[in-house]
Amino acid sequence: IDTAKRLGYTASRTARSLNAGRTGALVLAFSSATMIGDRDRDPEAGWDIEFFIRILNGASAQAFHAGYLLSMIPFDASSRGFLTSTDGVIIVDPAEHDPLLDLVAETRANCVTVGRNTRALSWVDNDFFKATTEALQHLCRAKPSRPAFFLTETSSLYVREELSAYLDWCSGTGTEPVIIRSPSVRMDAA
Repeated sequence: IDTAKRLGYTASRTARSLNAGRTGALVLAFSSATMIGDRDRDPEAGWDIEFFIRILNGASAQAFHAGYLLSMIPFDASSRGFLTSTDGVIIVDPAEHDPLLDLVAETRANCVTVGRNTRALSWVDNDFFKATTEALQHLCRAKPSRPAFFLTETSSLYVREELSAYLDWCSGTGTEPVIIRSPSVRMDAA
């Protein structure tokens, strides 16, 4: 040990990981379901760039501090090899019947999703139902009104939960729902 210190030797992180049966790598994948709209004409139609940058920065920083390297991969079948050679997968905003969840199940990769999933996978998420209900209650306490619900799409779980909370709140208060649908899925157009 003294000789190694004197020579400035440090053990290879990769070798230590492989010796422990790990790769030291995590994979981050944005679900194809997060790509709302017509991807052939506008591949960024449904992306809320700030949200994804925050997810990427946060995951990267936490992975680094935990001694992992984080890679981002595409969300198609060609990703299979990477999923089988990683210590874990993080999937952002999976859809109800997301093909990426099928791929993770087939490869038996360790996985957590940012957003609830329909599988028996671990997930982290906000309580959108509760937050929407509390926001509606706050609005009506501040000034009795008839809040409307504005949405651009319903494929995202968080939008479906917010809509469900709004309709539940309307039913409980005897308020006629007002749902306004955007003519476009693009956030800037909405």
